[in-house]
Amino acid sequence: MSLTRLESSHPLLMAAYRNASPEQQRSAALRASEGALATVGMSDADVEAARACLREETQADPALLRRLRQRVEALDSNDLNAEAGEDGRTEASLAWFSQARALAALLYLLSPSQSGSLHESIYESLMAVEDPEPLCAEIMSVLRV
Repeated sequence: MSLTRLESSHPLLMAAYRNASPEQQRSAALRASEGALATVGMSDADVEAARACLREETQADPALLRRLRQRVEALDSNDLNAEAGEDGRTEASLAWFSQARALAALLYLLSPSQSGSLHESIYESLMAVEDPEPLCAEIMSVLRV
């Protein structure tokens, strides 16, 4: 995917991202994902296993990746189905949307072509939270080091 979505939503962050080293980019994506997961309250065995892979810089088990993808799809489906019958979003559909985005951010970090997915992980993390500015500030602090 292109960097256009992140660039259009957070141009200063994207400029800092482009000028950062690969290590800073990875650290920023990790910080963003952790922040999003904490904000939406996602912590279970699969999320912890994924976090362990990231900490230890090991390849995630294909079964773990499959379970996480299925959860993202189910959460997105719940969100879309709930939204279709309502005038606007419900509290539940917002929660499903946020959880799906936070898990998607984690999946982008775990993907084999990680370097091309870091910006997508940051974007998904920012979309997961109601107010992205505090998380954006944390990401910027990592990128500007």
